[in-house]
Amino acid sequence: MAFLRSYFTTKPTLLEKDVTDLKGKVFIITGGTGGIGLELAKILYHANATRIYILSRSAQSGDTAIGLIKTSESPPGMKQRSAKDEDTVRFIALDLGDFSSIKAAAESFLKLETRLDVIWHNAAVMLAPEGSVSKQGHELTFATNVFGPFLLQHFLTPIMLQTLRNPATVKGSVRVCWAASGDGVVPPGEDGRTARYMQSKAGNAILAAEMAKLHPDIISCAFNPGAIKTDIARHAPWFLQVVHNLMSHPVRFGALTELYAGFSDEVIKKNGCFVVPFGQIGTTVPKVEAGIAERNTGFLYVPMEKADGSWITRGGAEVEPRRRTGHLRRSCETCRRSKVRCIPKADSSNAFPLCERCSVNGTTCIFERAIARPRQTKSMPKSKRKVVEEKIDGLVTLISSISAKSAAREVQSPKNVDSATSLVEGSSPECTKLSPTARQDVVARGFLTTDEAKQLLADFAAASEEFSPVLLPPEASLDHLRLERPCLLLAILAACARDHLQARLEIEFRKMLADRVIVNAEKNLDLLQGLLVYLTWNHLYFNPAKEQIYQLSQMATTMAAELKLPLDDSVKDILIQQRGTFDKHGQYYFIIEKMRTFVACYYVDSCISLAMRKPSHFKYCRTVADCCILLPYVSLTASDEILSCFVQLQGLAEEVDQLFQYNNIRWLEVVDYLQIQVMMNKFKGKLDELVQSFPPEAKANSLIQRKCLYIRIYIQEVGLHSPPHHEANMDLSNAMCCSWCSSLPRLNIAISCIRAAQSYINEYVFLPPQSLRSTVLFQESELLYAILVLAAATLGGVTVSEPGQLRELADISSYLIALRDKMMTMGTMTDHGQDRRDYFWKMTQFFKHCLNWKSQDAGNQAPCLGTCSSSSDDSMSFLRILENIPTEEVIQKDSMFNLLDMSWIMSASEF
Repeated sequence: MAFLRSYFTTKPTLLEKDVTDLKGKVFIITGGTGGIGLELAKILYHANATRIYILSRSAQSGDTAIGLIKTSESPPGMKQRSAKDEDTVRFIALDLGDFSSIKAAAESFLKLETRLDVIWHNAAVMLAPEGSVSKQGHELTFATNVFGPFLLQHFLTPIMLQTLRNPATVKGSVRVCWAASGDGVVPPGEDGRTARYMQSKAGNAILAAEMAKLHPDIISCAFNPGAIKTDIARHAPWFLQVVHNLMSHPVRFGALTELYAGFSDEVIKKNGCFVVPFGQIGTTVPKVEAGIAERNTGFLYVPMEKADGSWITRGGAEVEPRRRTGHLRRSCETCRRSKVRCIPKADSSNAFPLCERCSVNGTTCIFERAIARPRQTKSMPKSKRKVVEEKIDGLVTLISSISAKSAAREVQSPKNVDSATSLVEGSSPECTKLSPTARQDVVARGFLTTDEAKQLLADFAAASEEFSPVLLPPEASLDHLRLERPCLLLAILAACARDHLQARLEIEFRKMLADRVIVNAEKNLDLLQGLLVYLTWNHLYFNPAKEQIYQLSQMATTMAAELKLPLDDSVKDILIQQRGTFDKHGQYYFIIEKMRTFVACYYVDSCISLAMRKPSHFKYCRTVADCCILLPYVSLTASDEILSCFVQLQGLAEEVDQLFQYNNIRWLEVVDYLQIQVMMNKFKGKLDELVQSFPPEAKANSLIQRKCLYIRIYIQEVGLHSPPHHEANMDLSNAMCCSWCSSLPRLNIAISCIRAAQSYINEYVFLPPQSLRSTVLFQESELLYAILVLAAATLGGVTVSEPGQLRELADISSYLIALRDKMMTMGTMTDHGQDRRDYFWKMTQFFKHCLNWKSQDAGNQAPCLGTCSSSSDDSMSFLRILENIPTEEVIQKDSMFNLLDMSWIMSASEF
């Protein structure tokens, strides 16, 4: 019934013709560029308002609204505007989901005006999509509907008090009107879009009642505009939109409700009231009404003052963080500024006090309300448990420092003093610099609980079974990581979290990286390991606007060089002699950890540079090869043995790149196909030998299996290339070009490359869900590489004597369908029953879009001109597909062969 009362209402009690002349008055309407706000602005304009400010996000819509207001016909019963239009209607940009925008909007208004008569907090958002947040990280519905209006009002209340004390101001004419909702608003039981919207509107009713208590001279009320035909329900389910559009009322009636709230004399009699459609005093639901009447409404007001006020006072904003009382100050503002004694006149007949000095001088006398004294918090003595915990933390730090120094002295034998000393001096402080009173991390700041963080650590251990650039000892507890490895811990939490929490943790990691590396110029193993973990699982929170994969990989390489991670030969000899006797808390174990990080840093940097076809200064060399042999021998862990296998495979891929030089294919002009076949066979033999030398655990690793398939594609990619400028020599589709372009061996190599790409995709499709969830960035880029190979053949970029041969062989549609179906099976649901928009959901949309492109392109079977592909990388990219994607879905069009530039994959939220 409460819901229906918004649709079946009484007649309006205050019409447009009842509004008196508004000359000399200033008004603000948030959300005034459309809907009810725009209709209200038209009424005020024709009532001769001196200034009307419409606040909204879009400047374009603001200009359009100003034009509509000035050219509008007068409402029923009103005359056309008679006062001169001297820039009457003005627009100020305002985004209620951004505190900084609210502050800027308020400052803009205060620079232009000296009074404010009525403000309608009309703007709102309804049923925002799941996971939507404001710029400061608050839930979007509550931020836009409650936090934003509260903060804006916090800035504008002083000027309204100043307007109130103007002798020409009529009592009860200064008002604040808060947009609530239907009288069906109730506090939510379970979380959800509808419940959050209801909660925000109940909050506005509470704000209206609380402001009436704090500033009784300012009339404050909440209003329910009724069921009005606006776009506020654009995020609602389709069936609710249909019902709403059929049963709702014209926009004019919503404006009449707000008009009643802003000008009716009945509202003055009940400050803090609730206005119902279409202009009468009503009540909200009993629970909210009881909360306003019986409880202290400040339970909502005070936390918002703390949340908004604490933010806005950073940077020196003029905001009073303390609340005002109901009593006036003893001195007026004029005497306070002059620092003289203020003596109020005893016989003052005005509604407000007047001091003798202001009366004689003829100046405005304003007595503001006193600011409440801050409550003195009693200093609670520390509990015995807290005291003991702090003492234990101090002892742990002291023992760790002593152990590190004693272990360093053991390493320094007379024969190897110099090398061991340099090693210890360069590394030991990293474990002891981080004190027990470490930075306030995300757990301490309330981003997640301790139990949630422990669960994410357990999830990371499961996800990193097949590959991880770092190794966490079994005894590495959450408390240990918070004290000794805060950056690594944050990277792990960001990689394993989900939804909104993952986005917030990823931002916090970037902030920590910027603060510690750029601002504080730190470099240590914790930062390097955290950076490697962040890059390894970067595809899970990839953001096209903040893509820095290559840049961050180069930062990791530079940091590894600064830390001097490669070991001296003398230290290597000591490690071999002491094999199997290492204490996991001693110096030897830390040396092994440095060696492991050095090897992982090479692998991460090489994979990213090779995939993005960009230069890398960290090449596979003798030092890396020696570490791959030594690391599994001295550490005695299976994960290090698998890491060494990954590095050896990447070294082979790097060797293929150095020989075939896919970025500069000019060498094909001087090399015949026989030499190419010899080189390919050599690489294939090396790959087979490497795989045979791997232990059984590595051969069974699904990531290594796919890595081997990727290298086979990469070796045979040469068949998809031709020397530069050969297209100019091919005017006819069957013309002979050169011994390479038209040769049968080249065709066979291209066919083998395509079949290897198909084998890679088949292997990916048949992976079990658990293996697919533990995949890493580098293997996902290899999947894109395999798709690009099929796309090159499908687009006709590698044509031969029979143009359709490779197109039919590639059969890209079948593989896109298989990948789409696979990604759909990996999708999960949120707690609210919505599709979780994670990496697998985005990839599902990508493959759907590729299939749409393929169906549109099916009718065009004509191959590219010529019998060989261009030497540019355009023929091996989805550039032609990108040209068919709407412009707003394309973040970056890079003609380089950039396999990790997934911005065009991840950018579209819907297709």
